[in-house]
Amino acid sequence: MKTQLCTLMTAVLSLMAIAPAWAAPDRQQDQQALPESPTRIAQQQDIPVVERPGFVNTCRNSGTTAINAYLDSGQTRPLRQIQPYTRITLSGVLGTGVAQIREPVTGWVPSATLLTNCDAQPPTAGGRGQCYQPLTDLTVRSAPYGTPLTAVSTSSQVFATNPPQRQTTADGRRWLNVFYTPATSALGWIAETGTGGVGANIRACS
Repeated sequence: MKTQLCTLMTAVLSLMAIAPAWAAPDRQQDQQALPESPTRIAQQQDIPVVERPGFVNTCRNSGTTAINAYLDSGQTRPLRQIQPYTRITLSGVLGTGVAQIREPVTGWVPSATLLTNCDAQPPTAGGRGQCYQPLTDLTVRSAPYGTPLTAVSTSSQVFATNPPQRQTTADGRRWLNVFYTPATSALGWIAETGTGGVGANIRACS
């Protein structure tokens, strides 16, 4: 009898010893297998946009350089290129640095260099016009917010084209097309005002 009891107790203890191996799941492994939270995925992919009723069906100009239109607001899937000085129509939906358009194609474009002058045309170099003197050091660019070409200081003089060519970008800043060297016909763009058209960066030469 004692022998049978000992044998039974030994069997029970053996089962208890191996139970954790099959009863307790590997929590670390299960946690690694869980899919990423849908909320987190949405936060990574979505870009906040808002409809601005005052911008619905309003026109803009693509600006002085070609821009790409994209299928998505994240600007990851190119749709087509829009040539300089093309009239475009806004849908009224805007995001940070991007705008949705309806014409000439439905898509998303960068908004920083869009011009509020819908019918803007390439500037002409028909001679020098009004002389201006910078009130602060200014960067001369290939286009509004374009590639920097050089800088002009407060002791410099620049000359507007004749007739003058001005463009207002989407942030309200007004730009002036100028001859920026005294002896050549080099043309560039300087910021005539701050954002929103506030302030003045140049004055007429005395």
